[in-house]
Amino acid sequence: MLLAGDSITGGYYASDAEHGYAALVVDSLGATAQTVTVAGARAFRVAAEVEDADLEPVDAIVLEAGANDVGKSTLTEWTAGYRRLLEAVTAASPDAAIVCLGPWNAPTASRTYEAVVRRLCAEHTYLSLSDLYATPGLRGPAGRPTFLGASDDFHPADRGHAAIAARVTGALTPG
Repeated sequence: MLLAGDSITGGYYASDAEHGYAALVVDSLGATAQTVTVAGARAFRVAAEVEDADLEPVDAIVLEAGANDVGKSTLTEWTAGYRRLLEAVTAASPDAAIVCLGPWNAPTASRTYEAVVRRLCAEHTYLSLSDLYATPGLRGPAGRPTFLGASDDFHPADRGHAAIAARVTGALTPG
């Protein structure tokens, strides 16, 4: 499988790398994975990294971008970046099952960005993350020790990564 995204796909700020959502999904599915992660990146930058990666064809793809776009990228920029990302992964694996995750951000701030992802991924599986972002205890608190240093109050904590992983695994598990 392929997992592509920003710092959240990179496991920021889980207590250790094995508690990041991507690692949990791969472990749960018993899959082998290619990952393309760019901390702090907007969708267009993640797309560029995917385009530059030497990707092998895969059966499943998880796209996670947007946390860095919400409130910073115009909807036109966001749409172009996410479309580019989707085109890059489908070029490498045209028959793969694709799970498109909405932005990890507050529901109100994410609403219009989520609508874009839902539309672009109409032929795939769309999963919102904004409700998880808003759930107490799934992110932060700031200053908690992690494998990447002290956590912030934005990124998912272990429970948040586990909730994302459960949602993704459920979408990729038949039946």
